[in-house]
Amino acid sequence: MKYPAIGLLAALLPFQVHAQTTTGEDAARAPAEQVQEGLIARTFDLAELGFQNGISFRQLSGNATIYIPLPDADALNSGSLQLELEHASTTEVDRYLQVSVAGRPVTSQALPNGAGRLSLSVPLSPEDVSGGFIAVGLSYSGALSDRVCVDERASGDFLEITAASSVTLQLDPSEIDTSAAFAGLRPANTRLAINGNDSLAALAAATRAAALFDAEAGRLTFAEETASPAGAWSEGVIQLDVTASGVASEMAVDTQTGLPVLTLRG
Repeated sequence: MKYPAIGLLAALLPFQVHAQTTTGEDAARAPAEQVQEGLIARTFDLAELGFQNGISFRQLSGNATIYIPLPDADALNSGSLQLELEHASTTEVDRYLQVSVAGRPVTSQALPNGAGRLSLSVPLSPEDVSGGFIAVGLSYSGALSDRVCVDERASGDFLEITAASSVTLQLDPSEIDTSAAFAGLRPANTRLAINGNDSLAALAAATRAAALFDAEAGRLTFAEETASPAGAWSEGVIQLDVTASGVASEMAVDTQTGLPVLTLRG
């Protein structure tokens, strides 16, 4: 017996995110921005982008690039990257973090001597999207002060960009109208609602979904859609309608509830 709709689930895995980091040798998640009317907010942290332990620099130098996936630039209205910084130094040197977006510098943050924490907000726009990603460059640098001469290897400095640093994207749900756009933008947490859940096909679909969507890590829920905070897209809802239509199957994205819902039939 074949279950065509089950195979469609495999197409819903999010795009793989690549990160490149080089160096010179958890704060709480930032609050979500107020969602503009008619838009939805997709918020995720650096851990979801592959930086499980954040990004670390030391010895007064280092570079990293964060790639934020956005397969459909038309869906993006605006966004921001909220960087949560922890830093320290043992000598008086001039240190700073420069941030670039899409190859152009957008801000620099001076780091005071001693230890401390800072937050830095970086705006994002549709014009920043290239090749399905927004590339955010981070450059940590320090200069020896004219007040002291020190070997940078003995400076004892560090800059930590914590994994709780977050990205918030304000998205137009009407532009998330294909299965590819849904798969590329959907939250990591998935909710699967199955009509006809007493059938063997439904059982097979649930088993397949558990393997695809990290059920062991608590990323998958089997239930009807629940209420979310206004405008917050925190779950990727998939509605599976099990039918006896043989090999015929289809995908469609419905935004009538205000949030994208992917319906699979077959």
